[in-house]
Amino acid sequence: MALWDIPLDGDPFPLTDFHLHSEGRLVIAKRPEQRLQGLERAVAYGAAVMIDDEALCLREEDLRRPLGATKAREIIAKTGGWPILVKACLADCEPDAVSYSFQEMYAGLAEDVLVRAERALATDSSSILPPPGLFREIARREARREIQRRAFEPTACRRLASAFAGDGSIPDAVRVLQQAGLEEEALAAFVKAGGWAFIFHFGPQAFDDTLARFSEVTCRRSEPLVIALAFQALKRGDIPRAKHLIAERIGPAASDPRRIFAAHAPYSVAMRSFCFLMMLYEGVNPEEDLFERGFATLAEVPIEADLERGSFYNAALELRIRENRFAEATDLAQRALFHYERANVAILCFYICIHLAVIALNTGDANAARRRCETARAWLVRVPYGSPGDSRILSLVEACVGYESGQAEALMTFLADEADRLTLGETWPSLVELAVQYGAQALGEHYSTRAALAFVESWRVHGLKSQAVKLAIELRGVIVLQNANRWDDAEEALRAASPKLTRERILAGTADLARLRDRESLLCALAWMRQIAFRSPRTPGLERRLATLRNNLALSPRQRIGVDVWLAYVWRVTRDIQRARTTFKALLEEAAESGVLAPLAAERVFLSELTAQRQIAAFAETSPHGRQTLRKLSDLGFAPRPAGAKLGLTRQETKLLLLACRGATNKDAAKALGLSEATVKFHLGNAYRKLGCRRRSEATAAAHALGIVR
Repeated sequence: MALWDIPLDGDPFPLTDFHLHSEGRLVIAKRPEQRLQGLERAVAYGAAVMIDDEALCLREEDLRRPLGATKAREIIAKTGGWPILVKACLADCEPDAVSYSFQEMYAGLAEDVLVRAERALATDSSSILPPPGLFREIARREARREIQRRAFEPTACRRLASAFAGDGSIPDAVRVLQQAGLEEEALAAFVKAGGWAFIFHFGPQAFDDTLARFSEVTCRRSEPLVIALAFQALKRGDIPRAKHLIAERIGPAASDPRRIFAAHAPYSVAMRSFCFLMMLYEGVNPEEDLFERGFATLAEVPIEADLERGSFYNAALELRIRENRFAEATDLAQRALFHYERANVAILCFYICIHLAVIALNTGDANAARRRCETARAWLVRVPYGSPGDSRILSLVEACVGYESGQAEALMTFLADEADRLTLGETWPSLVELAVQYGAQALGEHYSTRAALAFVESWRVHGLKSQAVKLAIELRGVIVLQNANRWDDAEEALRAASPKLTRERILAGTADLARLRDRESLLCALAWMRQIAFRSPRTPGLERRLATLRNNLALSPRQRIGVDVWLAYVWRVTRDIQRARTTFKALLEEAAESGVLAPLAAERVFLSELTAQRQIAAFAETSPHGRQTLRKLSDLGFAPRPAGAKLGLTRQETKLLLLACRGATNKDAAKALGLSEATVKFHLGNAYRKLGCRRRSEATAAAHALGIVR
């Protein structure tokens, strides 16, 4: 802006958009590119002074004398001191008149200046801009209209795109090119900004909007767009759609990873990289040679392509977590994090920290998981766009970490308020299993079996996308039934879920429990051994089979805790009290040191039996860590006494009452517990009397009402 000392004789000549005069001087507002003849000479001789934008704006004290203090304050608050707006406000102009002024002002601005002005009006709270309200909104609206008008002119459009790109607004740069019909240039800008990885830089909404504006013809012939659309389908959980898009592009090989990763296969590095990533979302556990072939594609990725290299490690990381190969998974996570940090993509760094927290939970290190969550939250704060789904994922993992230390409130609140939305958002297999595992356990312990089963059922749609995830969800339902003492229902569900690895095969010794490696067989074996350990603890050779399974190197530390609990229970039943109490005490002490309680709490049906044995409970409580763990387990819903004990029911009476509630006849109950029918009748009669009931239907109703049956 220029203040030029010119004597005024009468009305000043209208040199600019607006003017005012004060004390015999002329104030000229000019655009930076405008030149006024003689201005530089006047400045050099001190006859003119350049003042900045803020000094040009009127102040409240400038308006007090003619308008009064109250009116002056009101005008400045409304206009920010802009002379043109002050004039409009004093003249009580209609918004259209103000709009016209802005239209005139914007018409002469260069595209880069126009873009900066629109951005400033959207984000800048500087006092020299119109304040929030009518004038600010009119100013921004007219700037957007001018940008929109120029976006349909190819020459101006390219300058706008360059201005947006220079401002870091790549989605807007691509958009204006698309609107002008310059799809080739728009596609080039999209690919340069990351292609399918565009979503990580600018967010899901910008990604979806950008893809939607490309024509169908361009989408079909462009491999980067095909991959981006397939990745969009993966992020929405639509794996069949993603596979269909890839199949349309490369043909039948899309359904055969061996052909994609075969030597000299005619597919680009980008396509092979994406297919490797897609295996993550499918939940596929490839054979080792196929995994190595896919990973070998990394050798063709440029060393400086950090985003692409990090994505390879990320895909491999998820697969290793699902195989319980946690040391490898941790190393892969650190490599991925290194590349994502170099690429400066905060959301991907966040995902890696979440993976590391899941690894820590699976390896029984709740303290490390808590630290990983803190780092993940720091990365999430740096994400430059809204990401509510990712905030929800972090809340889930943090709630699971809190649950491990005996704090159930956060997880129960999450299940009540956020769980439904979590099932609809993007998840990956290890996260689905984490959610189902902790959610079903917490609901079963704090609400009811029905609530836990309903929660498991809500995740079944994810099982349709992956057989491995489907099996994990079905087996979680089996565990819920087992924990509710519905062992017959659990066995029926287990037989349906595990047609290959059966109870008979395990007991016959034809299943080599020490060498089981594939994840599905291992999960089924664990579920069957849990079932057999509780229902038939005196099975010959059971202790040996449990010990063999425990030594399987593919077991996670969490799974090994479960096997140790079953072993302690079997030793208790077979009267090997010394081994039972030593194992049980060691488990309680280890839980106190690691901060991990959930694997123990998940075995409450076994723990109740163990703590009911006075010698075992007393021995465990000789340790401060043992007492501390039992107290925290109680906070998580574990009751060391049987559910009916507070009503005076013995353990045998409680067991028989539970069987009666499940519809078992006296004959069925006698067979299940190895008793005579007369003994069953005797114990049930005592249970009816203690509950104040005279017949079976009344007693079962009372058992449900009193919480003996959940």
